[in-house]
Amino acid sequence: MKTFYKSLMVFGMDPTLVAQTFRQLFYYICAIAMNQLLLRKDLCHWTKGIQIRYNVSQLEHWVRSQHINVQESGLSATDSLQPIIEAAQLLQANKSNDDVEILCSMCSRLTSAQVVKLLNMYTPLDDLEECVSLSFIRNVENHLKKRKAINEDKMLMDVKLAFAVRFPYSPSPLKLEDIDIPSVLNLPILNKI
Repeated sequence: MKTFYKSLMVFGMDPTLVAQTFRQLFYYICAIAMNQLLLRKDLCHWTKGIQIRYNVSQLEHWVRSQHINVQESGLSATDSLQPIIEAAQLLQANKSNDDVEILCSMCSRLTSAQVVKLLNMYTPLDDLEECVSLSFIRNVENHLKKRKAINEDKMLMDVKLAFAVRFPYSPSPLKLEDIDIPSVLNLPILNKI
């Protein structure tokens, strides 16, 4: 990632385009990680949630240290990582009937189907915690039905999604009338006015 970033900087890429590039890259990382999490039961436990959150926080820290996080239309480069962050938090959260509302409020970027799937696939580690009860999953499901969101039954993230690229207009600080064309170029069609 560092080499990729350095390459973009060496070629003088505009900072907003760099932010858009990393936003797209982070979306791919998030989509692939989320899809793996939703398809593999062996990844759905508390310690994996901690590991995912730590790795994502390292990405966020690197982006901040490189000053990449240029806000473009209200979205930052790391905003694409929100679904996997919420999934990691869901794996780490308390899963008792008292925590249903809190759990649902922290999963705003996940669909209802994703939340229920993660809860169904959750596996306690080493008998230190209990299995997620069916009554808890039903309570979460009923609470999530109240929110009005699009594609609530969508399970996997689209790994082929590409964000629209916006090219910023950056005017040159040089005035055209101040440029002298060398005679060595032999361009008689260009005349200075």
